[in-house]
Amino acid sequence: PGSYSVAPYVIPKGMKTHGVNMIFSYFYYQLGKEKEAVQATRLLAEKFHDTPLTVDALFRLAKYYAENGKKLKAREELQRLTGTEHYPKIRARALFELAYLDFQSGNTANAEKTVRQFIKDFPDNPLIAEVHYLQGDILRSRQEFPAAVKEYEMASKLRPGSLLECSALGS
Repeated sequence: PGSYSVAPYVIPKGMKTHGVNMIFSYFYYQLGKEKEAVQATRLLAEKFHDTPLTVDALFRLAKYYAENGKKLKAREELQRLTGTEHYPKIRARALFELAYLDFQSGNTANAEKTVRQFIKDFPDNPLIAEVHYLQGDILRSRQEFPAAVKEYEMASKLRPGSLLECSALGS
């Protein structure tokens, strides 16, 4: 009875410290203990920089900063993740998150630049429809309606029958 969750990643043998550090990082965020959360995340990134748990912790750190009004710190963390050349999917996600953060912060020039970079580097990434939708939002915010409509149409074409398609067609 009751519910529980299992970590989505298998912790490699000999990396118990890695998993424990990730758990500490997570709980510190939940408790609002920023200094401790950042220390745990930095230690994790320093010792185990190429693992999924570390990447998850770094995205969590960026999200924590963004949700707590520290947009510049969130941007710095996402910028670090965009430099992950060995892991294209991680870099793609970081670019999308960075573009979205910039758009939310009112920095449409940076957001559009990042969106264009994403489209150029990752035309086949699963997030491409969301990126076109975001580009539509950026263009609409600048009252460039014909160009925004084209982006929304592209998003709906890439994700037919989805909620994104309904949103894009309604925008």
